[in-house]
Amino acid sequence: MNAYTVDDYRAAAKRAMAAGNVRAAEELAQAGMALKTKPMSLAPQPQQNPAVPASEKGDISMGTAFDIATGQAESAATGGLATAQRLLSEGAFGKAQKYLTENYGNPVREFVGLPPVDVDAVNKAEAERLQTLSDTAAEYADQKAEETGFYNMTTGDINSLSDFVNFVGQKGAQAGAYMAPALATGSVPISMGLNYAFGTGEISSNLKEIEGKTQEEKDQIAASGGAIVASVLNLVSFY
Repeated sequence: MNAYTVDDYRAAAKRAMAAGNVRAAEELAQAGMALKTKPMSLAPQPQQNPAVPASEKGDISMGTAFDIATGQAESAATGGLATAQRLLSEGAFGKAQKYLTENYGNPVREFVGLPPVDVDAVNKAEAERLQTLSDTAAEYADQKAEETGFYNMTTGDINSLSDFVNFVGQKGAQAGAYMAPALATGSVPISMGLNYAFGTGEISSNLKEIEGKTQEEKDQIAASGGAIVASVLNLVSFY
């Protein structure tokens, strides 16, 4: 008899989704659906080799999971901001900024003896700075996972109550890394902005290896996907 219920999985998945950890939410939801549809039978089951506990496959601790997820969250957030920076500088906002700077700001600066501002160079440098922060955070997360031998649990590792507790704990820690900034602010608009940055950054990272698309096209796809993710997560958080 299972010591945990479909409602346990549903509640854990809901918390993970609200925190922006879509992968953990999907894994929890799949485990809940599998439990719900599993046929109940009193017939003896054939003996199987005992499953290897997840704890023997690597580090499954909540602390390590949170540390790695924090790096991943920082990478996603700054990557999303880099995408937004590129889109803004190339769109109507960037054109207006350039026009005002070149026709009003720079003449005043030159009049008082200051060098003119190259808006394109400034915007490009800022986008590169944010992207470098994103790449550095992603590298930290990967290095931490390698150094600790971190094992990312899946629903296939759940074979006992202790496995379920470890799984939910690990996914909760990973979700907490995304949830912490929003909880610290306590502001719905800021929370929505963070969800947008997280979603855009995650999608942008996944688009890096895709060929046949310009950076601008990838940024537009990431921004659109980030807006959808933010809307869905904001909706879920109200239930």
